Amino acid sequence: LKKVFSWIKEHYKLINTKQLLRLDSIAPTFEEIGYSIDRIESNSYEVVTLLEVLEHIEDVKKAIENAVRITKKYIVITVPSKPDNNPEHIHLLTKEILTNIFNELNVTNLKFSGVNGHLFLLATKE
Repeated sequence: LKKVFSWIKEHYKLINTKQLLRLDSIAPTFEEIGYSIDRIESNSYEVVTLLEVLEHIEDVKKAIENAVRITKKYIVITVPSKPDNNPEHIHLLTKEILTNIFNELNVTNLKFSGVNGHLFLLATKE
């Protein structure tokens, strides 16, 4: 926990006198804060969220696989649903792509929705 707080102190900056905080564009990896996702026990959480994250991750399947492993029941995902100009978005994840990944992981109870420009997914482990 000390490593997490140290990282936060290094990467957050005061932006006004009311002590509001801003996160720099560089987010930590588990390894940078001395933690590994492999140390999280399977079925540890009722809900795992991946909100506006997967489009930035190189190995999307591995990220989803870890989410499936550590959740007891639900995974909530949001991703952009159309191309944009963000150079940090390395994937455009469609309903079909996400369905295929989850099906490969034997998670088939998938509910999709969305709003302009974003796809929402609620995946439920049976």
